[in-house]
Amino acid sequence: IGQAIDLDEGQTYEIGAVIDRYAIQPGIDKQVLTSLEHGLLIGEGFLSLHIVSEPVPTFHEGFACPEHGTVMGEIEPHYYSFNLPSGA
Repeated sequence: IGQAIDLDEGQTYEIGAVIDRYAIQPGIDKQVLTSLEHGLLIGEGFLSLHIVSEPVPTFHEGFACPEHGTVMGEIEPHYYSFNLPSGA
């Protein structure tokens, strides 16, 4: 983007970037893997794929809700301890 965009702090925005485009064929494994890794890096862990004539799936490299975009930290044993406030 070559110019500044005014954004309202009270609004929620969804910003996307096209990382790569290709037709699925034999021998593109490394290109797909590189694109996925780069997409996760640019998206800070989030990645959406646009597959022609298919719904757009969303992925996250950690524990996340794809429907709501909520990201949870690593699962730890104390989450399952009902004697602790964090696990109750």
